[in-house]
Amino acid sequence: MVKSVYDATKWEERLKQKTIEYHNALMDLLQKKLENKKDEEITFNDYDEVMQTFASCVSIQRTMIDLSMEEAKRALTDAFKKSGFSMEDMGLTNV
Repeated sequence: MVKSVYDATKWEERLKQKTIEYHNALMDLLQKKLENKKDEEITFNDYDEVMQTFASCVSIQRTMIDLSMEEAKRALTDAFKKSGFSMEDMGLTNV
């Protein structure tokens, strides 16, 4: 069995890039609203990029949490095995 390793640096870089995209999209929307002197309607599409990039930021953060929790679970399981304990011995079969 090959253990995958959570590469925090890679995920942090992805989050930085997506956060910059989000802030740029937000600033573009704000600029469009400020320059809207003719009272033209701002459409859903104008908001869509902001919403999509924000959703991507949240998704990346959720993935980072999930991966780090899995890594912590593996490390704790290994530590218990090395110390002679098992999850079953402690009544933790669904962990």
